[in-house]
Amino acid sequence: MRCSAVCVPRCLCGCGRKHAPPEDAEVMQSQEESDQTELAQWMELLKRTPCIDADVILRNAPERLRAHKGFVLAAVERCGLALSFADTSMLSDHDVVLAAVRQDCNAIACAADACCSDKQVMLAAVRSNGHALRFAPGHLRSDKELVVEAVRQSGHAFQFVEKSLLSDTDFLLTVVQTCGNLLQQASDKIRVNRRRASKTPSVWTATIQGAALRQQATNTDSWTATNCWDI
Repeated sequence: MRCSAVCVPRCLCGCGRKHAPPEDAEVMQSQEESDQTELAQWMELLKRTPCIDADVILRNAPERLRAHKGFVLAAVERCGLALSFADTSMLSDHDVVLAAVRQDCNAIACAADACCSDKQVMLAAVRSNGHALRFAPGHLRSDKELVVEAVRQSGHAFQFVEKSLLSDTDFLLTVVQTCGNLLQQASDKIRVNRRRASKTPSVWTATIQGAALRQQATNTDSWTATNCWDI
């Protein structure tokens, strides 16, 4: 009578485990060595390529390398916009996206929603370009620290502020005191573009004007309502 049990052959070392046949192990080792060699070659090519063209290297790299964190990280550190050619799995990797945004704030447009919701990533983006605030979700566009950093970099960024902050007097005074000059510079350009379309001040402009009037009343700073603008 034949035994129906499946017999697992013991290995020569006596551990009782079923190991891959020697020929399979050799194939796997050979493949790993080949992969490492390929990675080293592409890394060398990346290093010899001008930073501005690093995105081209990632775009032409094998699919396996476009999902290799080490290789993608090296590429985006040289050219942030190379992120657009990375595997989708890399678009939600905190380290990769943060490195890309620090190199080029525009890379935030390629990032997954999870990274756009990351305050550290968004801070890196708005410190380089305040306009990046438009990619932040609502809860970050109402984050005072993030908004002030964005407006400090570009007065135009104030148009992306969450409306809930427009009723926060302390926040508005902080913006006026910290970023008043930048906001005024931004308004000079915006006013020219909007004059023909409408002469009605926007909601947030009126709010800033009100904050400036209250500031003038308390004499806490020389920046007054006469410095307000119609944007």
